Amino acid sequence: MGIAEPAGGGNLSTLLAELDPRAGPLIVTVFGDSIAPRGGNIWLGSLISLMSHFGMSERLVRTVVFRLARDGWFATRSRGRRSFYELTPESRKTFADADSRIYAASSAKWDGTWTLVQALPDLPARHRQGLRDALKWYGFGQLSPTLMVSPRAHDPSLFNNLAPADPPAVFNARLEEGLPGTASLTSIAAAAWNIEELNDAYGKFTEQFQPFIKRSLGTPEEGFILRSLLIHEYRRILLRDPQLPSALAPAGWAGETAREVASTLYRAQTPLADQFIDSNVECWSGPCPEPYANYHQRFATTD
Repeated sequence: MGIAEPAGGGNLSTLLAELDPRAGPLIVTVFGDSIAPRGGNIWLGSLISLMSHFGMSERLVRTVVFRLARDGWFATRSRGRRSFYELTPESRKTFADADSRIYAASSAKWDGTWTLVQALPDLPARHRQGLRDALKWYGFGQLSPTLMVSPRAHDPSLFNNLAPADPPAVFNARLEEGLPGTASLTSIAAAAWNIEELNDAYGKFTEQFQPFIKRSLGTPEEGFILRSLLIHEYRRILLRDPQLPSALAPAGWAGETAREVASTLYRAQTPLADQFIDSNVECWSGPCPEPYANYHQRFATTD
């Protein structure tokens, strides 16, 4: 289906071609952004129809969803000849954690506390890289082969859940600028995360999506496509970002502008996207239910 381009700047067809999102990650984004808030299940035919607006064939969607179900993202159930896909309890937890980071109105204030996870080499080799990858999902950076850090306090149960057989050593600390033998806070951040790469990614995101803020509103289809692409790209960067407090961010940090663009454009396109979902998605119960209450607080302003 072609996309009519309204006046006002920003070409949706060009953006889609430039981003060229992979089918699997984009389906996960659409589920998290549009389906999870409405019960977390969808008829396969509706999902195929949704993804066709991104140029994905029925065969591709069927193949990708089958693989995602095999990997534990989705469970399936049938009614007659119709198959429905729904989030598993584990994937619901993953989406809930991602939601709390992606859709926040602004980054949380920092009290100077770091969480440090130590002695990773003591873990069996088969667990070590998996734990590192899981910690990176929660915003940790690798400061050395034996130490991962996060500029946030974390619930201690997190680490028992990630490595129940061999929980790592975890402690909290406050690192102050100027103490003898202590590296500067910004140098710690630069060592633990690729700040320059993240800054460049946020700058590119702003360049791609800011022109759409001033364009005139389009159709519900266009609102759904634009909002999905917006959150897909923002999510891709943000979930690699430790969301550094201002005390740790470099001068000219592009993440703040990117968040403003994401927030403004997301809230502008949500009424159109919701109309599209209401009219085009069938869930297990029939028409999809209204989104949960917190959905309307996504990117809420703090004024």
